[in-house]
Amino acid sequence: MGDKLEVAKTYLSQGLPVTSILDLCKIPKSSWYYARNPKACTAPQLARGRPLTNYCYNMQGERVSDEVIKEYLIKFREQKEFCNEGGCKIIPHYFKRDYAIIINHKKVYRLCKELNILLPKKKKTSKFKRRISENRRVNAPNQLYQFDIKYGYIHGENRHFYLLAFLDVFTKEVVGYHIGRTCTGKDLKLTFERILASREVNPEKLVIRSDNGPQMTSNQFKYFVEEKVHHEFIPPGCPNKNAFIESFFSIFETAFLVPSYFKSFAEAYKKTVEYITFYNEKRLHGSIKKLSPREFKERYDQQEFGIVELSA
Repeated sequence: MGDKLEVAKTYLSQGLPVTSILDLCKIPKSSWYYARNPKACTAPQLARGRPLTNYCYNMQGERVSDEVIKEYLIKFREQKEFCNEGGCKIIPHYFKRDYAIIINHKKVYRLCKELNILLPKKKKTSKFKRRISENRRVNAPNQLYQFDIKYGYIHGENRHFYLLAFLDVFTKEVVGYHIGRTCTGKDLKLTFERILASREVNPEKLVIRSDNGPQMTSNQFKYFVEEKVHHEFIPPGCPNKNAFIESFFSIFETAFLVPSYFKSFAEAYKKTVEYITFYNEKRLHGSIKKLSPREFKERYDQQEFGIVELSA
């Protein structure tokens, strides 16, 4: 390379074009400019953008240092509900509600990275070969319930337990559930019967949707609901038609089942009830204006929102 550079310098001293000479001598441009001024090429580059701050502000306009925020982040991640759930985009809303701290999600990401408490990225599923189904328009509570069954594992008894949950698609609230060692068509019937008795539901406007599981297609449940509400089934192999209850169970598994250890069914029952209460009353949802399901329903009933409509 040294000989080539000397040859190139000889030709360039005669006023010939730089690019042509470098191409002729087969010298990379980076090597040529490095040879001319090596110090400039190795000088540290200044960071672009605004300088990083080591503080944020609270709702009273007072500074809160990054060290304090890091302590809050560690406490947040140590909670059993958030040890495996709760990303950087939703954490600022928890901080604003619980600590009155205003913080950008980018700073949350940077601080979590420094603390090594970032959650692993979820694997993206393929978007191919999915059947597109016709959607309903939902613009009020108690118009569409989706329901399904999920099982968890009791480590101390080496057996499973079952959670049957009904979800209001509009408010994202779990309106009724059954937790048991088994889950039959009778359990499904009794759970839905309690929902109708405890909520102000107009059966003529309510639609319930499920997959084609044996409990959902049982004669006991069929005969109970056929004269009360409209029960529709999703097509086989098309879980996107039941996306809202599937989303709830995904959160339930990630945030609750994965980090939990149950010694007995009684413990699993108690903790599941506690998590559903937390989910309904405390957990913030990006799709309902960063509110919990109960908060969203209360503010909707008070007519704080305009027209809200979604497809399901």
